[in-house]
Amino acid sequence: MIALRALAPYAATSPRAAPTPRCEICGSELGEPHRHVVELGKRGAMCACQACAILFSHSERGRQFRTIPDRFLTDGSFAMTAPRWASLGIPVTLAFFYLDSTRDTVVAAYPGPAGITDADLDPMAWNAISSTTPLAGMLEPDVEALLVRGGRAEPSCHLVPISTAYELVGRLRSCWRGFSGGDAAERELAELFTDIQRRGGQR
Repeated sequence: MIALRALAPYAATSPRAAPTPRCEICGSELGEPHRHVVELGKRGAMCACQACAILFSHSERGRQFRTIPDRFLTDGSFAMTAPRWASLGIPVTLAFFYLDSTRDTVVAAYPGPAGITDADLDPMAWNAISSTTPLAGMLEPDVEALLVRGGRAEPSCHLVPISTAYELVGRLRSCWRGFSGGDAAERELAELFTDIQRRGGQR
């Protein structure tokens, strides 16, 4: 009976409500859906309220943040061969590429057991990709990514918000098995790419 009385206060305590989502720039409450911004030169995306999204929606010299646009485009004629993909030195069949304006370079990022691996892409390797799709020339620096599935019988290429690319790789981390990802990762990828193709216009 003593033990039961000692536990009573804990049993009666109401569960805490989940914290209210906040803008990572100004701290105000977020609405849903909400926008995202990037901090130039840093990996990842930050949740932003409508006011901050509007504030940083125009690229201006000296700005630290930029709002991520929400356009999706698919290259229906993309046809990168498996040998050309292998020549890039990317060990898996999925990667995204973006332009880092702070260093004036193209970054390649791809998923793996430990999360995202990224590295500066050799200019010749970027030329091998950009010569196969017009979407490469449409990328907005820092805020958009070229999402590519290569080394497959049916390669595909999409221009997406960079927050979508990070989200995709993040979702894969929880189900990634071994070096190549495994069956669970393939199923997750199929679902995600179906959604991307649904949202994207053909180019």
